[in-house]
Amino acid sequence: GYKRSGGTWGTYKSRLRGAGLIEQKQGRWFATEAGAGAVGDVEMPPPPGPELVRWWAAKLPGTGRMAEALIEAGPGGLSREALADRIEMSASGGSFGTYLSRLAGPGLIIRDAGHVRLSPEVLGA
Repeated sequence: GYKRSGGTWGTYKSRLRGAGLIEQKQGRWFATEAGAGAVGDVEMPPPPGPELVRWWAAKLPGTGRMAEALIEAGPGGLSREALADRIEMSASGGSFGTYLSRLAGPGLIIRDAGHVRLSPEVLGA
């Protein structure tokens, strides 16, 4: 729920790194062995496929209908306008853009040239 560019996120990340609980590898952040142990039991996501998309969407407010429309569309995805039509939103609206960003943040979707599709990694392709 924090912006990656925000000060609070940076403070918490710095504290976790300083405590040896997280580390950065190739530009991505991971829990260290000590960090994973400190967390305890963690809900594991389902394997790649539609259920993984739904699992993420349940954690990202407002993205459920968008995720379902992209699952139904299959690997080819939809134009931005077609996606907006399917979920009865405006493609130029702020909420639509926010929901797309929420799905893009963890790498669930790929956006290019006015087209939106689920990422192959999420689908297990």
